[in-house]
Amino acid sequence: MPSGGAVVLDLVSLGKLAAKLYTAFVSLPPPPAKTEDTQTDVNNQTKYVEALARHEQRSNQIVTVVESLGELLRPRQSGQ
Repeated sequence: MPSGGAVVLDLVSLGKLAAKLYTAFVSLPPPPAKTEDTQTDVNNQTKYVEALARHEQRSNQIVTVVESLGELLRPRQSGQ
């Protein structure tokens, strides 16, 4: 470990960190505006929840792909 408390990240860890930071800062879908029509509000809210679910799924996919690639690229110890 380097002196002075420096943190050293291997390429795999750096990739994982970058993926998590990217997904943390991707904008969430905007919430729906309230209308005077209850049915429209319900439909808009349903679409909004679906958009939030897609956003979460996309974020998880990015992190999973990077973590999986990292595992494939990580050097293996002999006997593993």
